[in-house]
Amino acid sequence: MQNLLKFLILINICVISIGCQKTSSDQVFYGSLGLEKKLIITTSTTINGAPFLLLQYNLNGDFEKVLYNATSENRILRGITVLNPFQFLVATDNNDGIIKYDMFSGISQFVSNGNLNGNIYNLRQKKSTGEIFVVESTTIESFDKNGVRIGSPRISNAAIGSCQLNGVVRGMDFTQDGVLVVASQGNDDILFYDVSNPASAQCLAANQTLGNVDPVAIVAHSNGYVYVAHSGGTDSVLRFNGDGSAAATAIWTGTAASNPTAMIEMPDGTLLVANDGTNDIIRIDTDGNVLNSPFIQDGFTSYVQDMAIVEVPY
Repeated sequence: MQNLLKFLILINICVISIGCQKTSSDQVFYGSLGLEKKLIITTSTTINGAPFLLLQYNLNGDFEKVLYNATSENRILRGITVLNPFQFLVATDNNDGIIKYDMFSGISQFVSNGNLNGNIYNLRQKKSTGEIFVVESTTIESFDKNGVRIGSPRISNAAIGSCQLNGVVRGMDFTQDGVLVVASQGNDDILFYDVSNPASAQCLAANQTLGNVDPVAIVAHSNGYVYVAHSGGTDSVLRFNGDGSAAATAIWTGTAASNPTAMIEMPDGTLLVANDGTNDIIRIDTDGNVLNSPFIQDGFTSYVQDMAIVEVPY
């Protein structure tokens, strides 16, 4: 019955709009008619017994509902990546793996692999191939769109040219042309990898101008720049060139207690920055001007792990 409902919705979208098309990665393109953008958030903290939740907000920042409560399973919900308007993936720690959330049928296991057993953080999909990349401690694992492991791991903590994952790794993102950008906290480097070859990654650039702070969240923006939120010193958001060259420009400066944990590009190009020091999510433009502070501040924003924009049927 659920599959029939999905099929009928797709038929309705394709018939009324300009039609369904295929991308090079064989993903279905969904017309905008009948779909509504939502902000999805994972929040996970043990402070005061707060739960591990998957949450849905509208793009005005209004809370709508809890999609999934993982507290009883002790499943820390971390990175999010979108598959299509009906499904997205969530990386989970403690109960290590990758789960799939379906808007019709809820939670199912996507990846449960014995090699995925470290500290699980961010999760991103390379859109051109459908490959799923996930941070595991000081390495990066990857899986194909069917959940089959690629590499052993895909990127280890051994040096690749001038790139080396070191210490805690938290943030990563893909640029428009498929370059993987990674935040390495041990050496405070922003690393740029060519991962077009499943057998081996290639270092394109290692930007070492960040200083003695910890890069946490990365957004490879549609404008071509890479934005990095860091903690340490005066917590800030920095703008890097999209090829990793030259020093960064600080566009927003918080306080020593801001402690950014996650960042995302909104559909209008603005940035949301989640801060667990101030227990809120703020909205800034790409020059660092504060547009909403807070954009969201409620009982769920004490420790935001990741954010994503999804399109859901209504």
